[in-house]
This record gives sequence, structure tokens and C-alpha cells, in this order.
Amino acid sequence: MSLRFADAFVQYLKSMDGDRGKLATLRKGLIENQAQATWPLLSRFINFENPYQIKVVQTVAGLFAHHPKKFQQREFRQSLPSVTRHG
Repeated sequence: MSLRFADAFVQYLKSMDGDRGKLATLRKGLIENQAQATWPLLSRFINFENPYQIKVVQTVAGLFAHHPKKFQQREFRQSLPSVTRHG
């Protein structure tokens, strides 16, 4: 994944800030037996053939949904490509 991917993902997550329903759905990505509920919101960012990448995207989105105001875009942008390469 590239910085371009990270930027697009961050902007997408930020666009949901304030939408309580979507943020609640994203938090389900942190619950193993409910994570598939995030697929409609995150499908454009998920490679369904790579389970590791699915988990990373769902986890990041879920953590963002818990604390959208404390999100540091620059730090996330730099770390996401390296984290997703390891899958």
C-alpha cells in the first residue's frame, strides 16, 4: 500500500466523522465475529484475498471510530504502508 492509499483512506475515514451510525459500524471491525459488518463501508480499501490486510484496515478504521478527534494523519500516513506490506 502506498502513501496515496493511506491519504485516500484517511480522507474517507474523516468524511465519516460525526456520522454516529457509520462510526458504530466501523467499531465492529474490532470485534471478530462482527467485523464483516464493516465490509460495505471499507470494501474499496480491502483486498479480500489478503486476510492480513483486511484485519489491518478494519482495525485502523475501528480505532479511528473510537477516537476520531485524536487521529494524527501524518503519523498514520507514514506507518500504514509499512504495516500492510508485512501480510
